[in-house]
Amino acid sequence: MIELLKITSLTNAHIKELAKLYDNKERNKRGLVLVEGLHLVKEAYELGILSEVLIVNEEDALDGVTNILVTSDIIKKLSSTSTPQAILGVARIENKKLVYGNTILILDGVSDPGNFGTIVRTATALGVASIIVDGGIDIYNEKVVRATQGAIFKMPIVKMDLKEAILDLKKKGYLVLATSLRDAIDLEDIKEINKYALILGNEAKGVSSDALALCDKAIKIKMDGDMESLNVAIAGAICLYSLNNKRK
Repeated sequence: MIELLKITSLTNAHIKELAKLYDNKERNKRGLVLVEGLHLVKEAYELGILSEVLIVNEEDALDGVTNILVTSDIIKKLSSTSTPQAILGVARIENKKLVYGNTILILDGVSDPGNFGTIVRTATALGVASIIVDGGIDIYNEKVVRATQGAIFKMPIVKMDLKEAILDLKKKGYLVLATSLRDAIDLEDIKEINKYALILGNEAKGVSSDALALCDKAIKIKMDGDMESLNVAIAGAICLYSLNNKRK
C-alpha cells in the first residue's frame, strides 16, 4: 500500500515553499519545477524525475515518490491555471549537455513563453537533437512547461553565447541557416542538405545582425498575398519539416 501524507492548511510551510517555485531564481537554486495536470505528472514520472505528487484523490497516488493528499484549495493556490486538474507534481530539473545530432536549433532572443514552449515541442517531434538558447528566456516558466506538453524534460536545452555556438557548429561541419526577411533565399531553393543548425529570431526583431553575419545562408518562407512574416513557432516548424525532407 502506498503511504500518503496529508496537508489541509493553505498556510502549511511546505505549501508555501512549493509556491516559491514559480520564481525563476528559486527554481534554479533548488533544481525543482512544478508540473500541473495528469499528463505532465505522468511524463515526469515515466522519465524518473518526479520527486513528489500532490493529489486530491487517493487513487492517483504513485509508487516510488512522495505522495501528499491535499485539498482542492491547495491545488488552486499552487496552480497557475484558472481551472486546475486535481493533481500537481514536483519534478527535478536536470542539467543537460549539448547533443550533436543531425539538426540543432538556435533560438536568438525568442522571448514569448508560449512560442518557446511550442518550438520545443515541435523540435522534439521533428528530431532536433538539441536547442541552444541565447537570451533571457525563463526555460522552466510555467507557460513554457505547459506548452511543451512534457517535451521540456526530453529535449537538451543549453544556454550559450550566440557567436560561440555558431562558430563551434561551423567547425563541426554544420551548415548554419538563419531565417530572415532580407537578403535571403527561398527555403524551397535549398535542394540538398546534410547536418544543419537553424537560427530562429526574436518575435519583434528577428535574427540579430551578428548571427546573420556569421551564418552560411539566410532563408525565408515564400508566401502569397500581403503577408510579410509568420509567428516564429510556425515559421520554425515549416523550416524544420522542409529542411528535414531535403536531407541527402
